[in-house]
Amino acid sequence: MLKQLRKRVAARHHQIKVGSIYFLSNFYDKEGAMVKVLSKSCATNRAGWNSSVNVVVLDSDYHYYVIGATHTVNASNLYDLRSQASAEYRYGNQ
Repeated sequence: MLKQLRKRVAARHHQIKVGSIYFLSNFYDKEGAMVKVLSKSCATNRAGWNSSVNVVVLDSDYHYYVIGATHTVNASNLYDLRSQASAEYRYGNQ
């Protein structure tokens, strides 16, 4: 299970493009921020994954993500579209 998860994180890390804009999900598609990727590396992040992505907040509807602030996040928390962060999109109707 953990091995599969590591592969998914690595695959998503590879897909992320520096300079592109993504939705950073805090709680599915309910809260988060639009961010621009400044850089990325395979350095281990605080969560223990080898997927560190540095972003700047462009727009936010969550108090933690202040516009203009920079954060280091995991690539698996970045979505091309906000709707892709929804529970229904990610897990389907279970």
